[in-house]
Amino acid sequence: MAEHSLGSMILLSAMNYAIWKSRMEDILFCKDLHDPLENKGDKHVATKDEEWKKMNRKTIGLIRQCIGHEVFHHVAQETSAYELWIKLEEMYQAKTSLNKALLMRRLLNLKLQRETIVAEHTSESRICNSVSNGKLTTRMVMDALFNEEARRREMGTTD
Repeated sequence: MAEHSLGSMILLSAMNYAIWKSRMEDILFCKDLHDPLENKGDKHVATKDEEWKKMNRKTIGLIRQCIGHEVFHHVAQETSAYELWIKLEEMYQAKTSLNKALLMRRLLNLKLQRETIVAEHTSESRICNSVSNGKLTTRMVMDALFNEEARRREMGTTD
């Protein structure tokens, strides 16, 4: 995953939305730019119009700084931070048949890379979203890890 100048913030790509979303929410909250998302685009009563416009624009700017080039063109014209956020959710979080097919393809091609910790590996693969009843058990993860180890041994590699 590509790193960005905002500390350890990752750039959003088609492969990492689940992790990116929670990190982006944390950054927006820490920078006090979460209101445009929490209020669903509506200005808070106590906020002046100019302050609201400025906050909305800062939120858009910060989100766009953390989006990869392949994603950016989908949201480049958005003028509402909330609408931008919803558009990203619809693109990557919706449980459409296309998203499920992409997830299945990624799951089938899943390989633990050298020097990658298992927690990062399972997070990047969004394995939690692929279980049928929405509950990922330790047994499911252990089975997947043992299967991966067996596959590697068959191929003659432990990388």
